[in-house]
Amino acid sequence: MRLYLSSKKSSDFSIRLTIGGPYQRELELNYVTKDEKIIVIPTGEWIEELKIFPYARVNSVNLRASLVGIDDYVGLFVDKYGQEHFHRYFSGCAEVVLFEPVQGEPKYDSDILGAVFDSITDKYFEELNSNWVQKYMREQTVRVLERYARDGSTILDLGCGPDSEVLRIHKKIYATEVDVSEAALKKSREIHEKDGKDIRWILQRNNSEFLGNYDIVFSSYGYLNIETLPSVAHLLDTNLKVGGLFIGSFMNRYGLFDLLLSLFQGRGKYIRERISGRLTVNDSRYNTISFPRAPSYFDKLKGMKHRDRRGVCTILPPYNYKRLIVLAERSGFMGLLDELIGSFPLIWAISDYVIFVYEKTGPVKFE
Repeated sequence: MRLYLSSKKSSDFSIRLTIGGPYQRELELNYVTKDEKIIVIPTGEWIEELKIFPYARVNSVNLRASLVGIDDYVGLFVDKYGQEHFHRYFSGCAEVVLFEPVQGEPKYDSDILGAVFDSITDKYFEELNSNWVQKYMREQTVRVLERYARDGSTILDLGCGPDSEVLRIHKKIYATEVDVSEAALKKSREIHEKDGKDIRWILQRNNSEFLGNYDIVFSSYGYLNIETLPSVAHLLDTNLKVGGLFIGSFMNRYGLFDLLLSLFQGRGKYIRERISGRLTVNDSRYNTISFPRAPSYFDKLKGMKHRDRRGVCTILPPYNYKRLIVLAERSGFMGLLDELIGSFPLIWAISDYVIFVYEKTGPVKFE
């Protein structure tokens, strides 16, 4: 976001802030200072993110944000940018965001994540039903789940969202649906409460709430996007039966064709972030920070044996050449292509997304 004075485009008149926590959104804003405080006028949707996680940073300095009345700071903005600029861009603003230095890097927990996903549940649900990429990804994941789930399977679904793939399979299963978002669980109940499946919905605040001995632990993107391997290892060790399956999907860090097309489009920052495994909100296609994984990421877990692994969107990157790919998907060609070559070792490793199946053979550890 740029709100420069047209004739004054120097760093003296703008500051680069990064909202922290689950967003990592970068902003470039007009600002004034008073003592050690940085003051900006909220002029974008990012203010809603600051209300959920009120922290940001400038370079290595951590800041806490608060909303205060604008009256005490109007003179500072007018002196710096001029009366005309102030009224053009900030007319009608009643508040400013006050950033004050704090010690240490602020952390966020499941309550913060819950608030984040509560705020985007409706938008995400709309995308599930309207965005062809989301629909295609889910269809491919449901096919894998159908292949490995059995009637009577007990399934732990982590980060289930408002409409999980687990609840779309045509098997009589016993599902434990877990999410940090109360809004997502409420939406899931509305959709699936009358499906005839045995379902528990659990609002996650600590892992003891869903302790069990499951046939399948499933997670598609969401939970695996935020958890570390040691945490995943502990969860599988305590909740998955020996012989049980760990099934899920994640964004591949090395989605070759998307990277090549992004290079052609001049999206250098996106390429660097994706390969590094950390996509900020600015460059991600999602509403929170994303962590693309290496293709064999879960091979580091001891006590888990690889059963199946396949690439999705192997040759055709889903967000590029949209008209061509929508046609390929609607005609069934894209699904056939992924089915034919998605399991080839050199192909799945460069696909945009990876769907995996591991079997538990013993105690699970990360070493």
